[in-house]
Amino acid sequence: MNNPLKITIYYLRIVETENQNNSKNGVIQSPLVSEFNAKNTINELSVNWSWNCTNGVYSNISFNMSANEELLVVIENNYSLSNTNLTCSVYSADGSQNKSTILSFDGIRIEGYNSTLTDTDTLSVKFNIKNYFGTLDVNWNITVNGLLYASASGISLNQGQSTTITQEINFTNAGLKQIKIAVGSGNFTDTYSENIKLYSLGIRQYFDYIKNGTARIFNFLIKNDWTNLTAYWNASNPALTNAVNLSQNESLIVIIEEDYSQGNKESVIKIFNSTVQEDSLLDVFKIRQISIESLQTLHENSSRSVVYSIVKNNINPLNISWRLNNTQELINSNQNVNLNTSEQMLVIIESNFSSSGIYPLNFVINSSAYNDNATGVAVS
Repeated sequence: MNNPLKITIYYLRIVETENQNNSKNGVIQSPLVSEFNAKNTINELSVNWSWNCTNGVYSNISFNMSANEELLVVIENNYSLSNTNLTCSVYSADGSQNKSTILSFDGIRIEGYNSTLTDTDTLSVKFNIKNYFGTLDVNWNITVNGLLYASASGISLNQGQSTTITQEINFTNAGLKQIKIAVGSGNFTDTYSENIKLYSLGIRQYFDYIKNGTARIFNFLIKNDWTNLTAYWNASNPALTNAVNLSQNESLIVIIEEDYSQGNKESVIKIFNSTVQEDSLLDVFKIRQISIESLQTLHENSSRSVVYSIVKNNINPLNISWRLNNTQELINSNQNVNLNTSEQMLVIIESNFSSSGIYPLNFVINSSAYNDNATGVAVS
């Protein structure tokens, strides 16, 4: 009776690399731990099993496998760089099967990279080189937009040993820069890259002052950190455009005052070196021509609450009304109140509740074209 193949190898894989190396006949070897799994896949006894691998490791006695029994083999063995793959085969009286895997070795790595601008035109680059293989002579280089910084000679590192490299890089112009690091030793290499942008112009010390309810004063510096240039800048709200010649390290102070209508506002400031945008800033604010300055609770009990609000007119004399929605009822002012420019009024409102609970409050003030609102809560 011819039986079907009874051996199935499910996997062959490298489990880990050991952090130690040996030398055999002058060739550096690194230990790898590998494992494979095989199974007798039919419901009967299978006899005369054995296995071997191309690394020279094999079973020295034959054995039998019960129905559906599994075999797990874990191997630790030394390999040199000339060993590029591993194949393991399993045999029985009924058939055989094999699987292969590629061997990979930990070599050298770039670790702990960090870059810091120490000046507007100087970058300090720092990184570690760590050796995970046997003793190696390691070289490194840094390329930055055509400039090359490199080790003068190889650095000898034992397994597990690392060295720290610090290199100062000087730039002659602003713009986008690519920092590329490469380390190598024989067949082992590693690379790391970073893109940074150096700016010649920047917005510094920006302040937004509230002059009154509708007017804002913007104050900022435009600073040139590089050689003499013409700085172009614009603002969106109010719409302004200007240009100025700035020497190296020279600054221009800009002061803008604007009176706004009611609503949510955005002002965007941009600066350019020629046509290249160097910096920008977004300021978001709200203008209220009539405003609720506060909404507070004066008194609460199980059946009523008393709240007060300070209302302010930020523009020309206006007639202002108000209303409070306390969730249970809507309470309105019975007459308009005339407020002069910058004048305030105090509104005190009593609410009565039919049952205890938490009542959201919505307080609104209105003039013919303007309004504001505030929210709160009453507990009774």
